[in-house]
Amino acid sequence: MQTELVDRNRKDSLQLLRIQNDLNLLAVAMRDMIDNDEHYPLTAWAAQFQRIRADLDDAMRREEGLAATAATPGSAGLPRREMTQFWDAVDRVFALARDGKEKAAREQIQLSLQARQAALSTAVARLLVQNSESEELARAAHCSDLQSGPVAGVRISGCNAGSEFWLTGLSLIRWIRYLFARMAKLSSNAAKWRRS
Repeated sequence: MQTELVDRNRKDSLQLLRIQNDLNLLAVAMRDMIDNDEHYPLTAWAAQFQRIRADLDDAMRREEGLAATAATPGSAGLPRREMTQFWDAVDRVFALARDGKEKAAREQIQLSLQARQAALSTAVARLLVQNSESEELARAAHCSDLQSGPVAGVRISGCNAGSEFWLTGLSLIRWIRYLFARMAKLSSNAAKWRRS
């Protein structure tokens, strides 16, 4: 059972990372829409938003299926209602843009969409932390169960290898987050440089 929980948490975390990546792509797209350095109309981003939306919907559906198999008491799950509200706001922004009200649409991006995206990213990050803690507890319980018995040494070394694998995964997650932050900063600096 503990091994199944660890495996489920790992698969769930992969879907949460996929969701987080899509939310980061949305953040970058919204920033570019507001900067408008290339002088594209806002409607030019509609196809990109639709692709991200389709991927997000698929990732959320898969994640909800994984989370439902081993929900823990007090786990809030993905903010489905907030995601629906976000996409409703996106639809309103593109409707304003199609009606020729680009300035009002950009204001809505700044006032509403960016805050909603940040709240969703925070919720997903919180779920990733919960998964990590839950997996670590299951792994610790599994390791303590294995410490008794005739082949305890072999089992303990397997447990240690599993922990090292998980720590490597967490390091990879932190590195990917660092890269996204660095890309956003470089993109922002490049936009400022082009304006000057």
